[in-house]
Amino acid sequence: MLGLAAVNLVRPGAGISIHGSAAEAAMPQTQTTISSVLEHIFPSSIIDAMARNDALQIVVFAFLFGAACAAIAPKRNRWSSSAHPSPRSCSATPGT
Repeated sequence: MLGLAAVNLVRPGAGISIHGSAAEAAMPQTQTTISSVLEHIFPSSIIDAMARNDALQIVVFAFLFGAACAAIAPKRNRWSSSAHPSPRSCSATPGT
């Protein structure tokens, strides 16, 4: 509430008019298609996506990497039976 009141009181940017430059107006406008969006979602390289600061590709890579890690079945430790013997296999019982 304090921030909202401060913005309404100060009105930052109230006297500034933003107009595009002639160079921006001369740039050709391209249409974004579904195929170009799908091509842009999946990174060709995670290092390239990080270098270009492309957050969408980094998030998609992180999601796919996490899904792959979750899909890997945990391996059974082959030393678990000898490291932690069960009470039934313990031969150090009194009277034996």
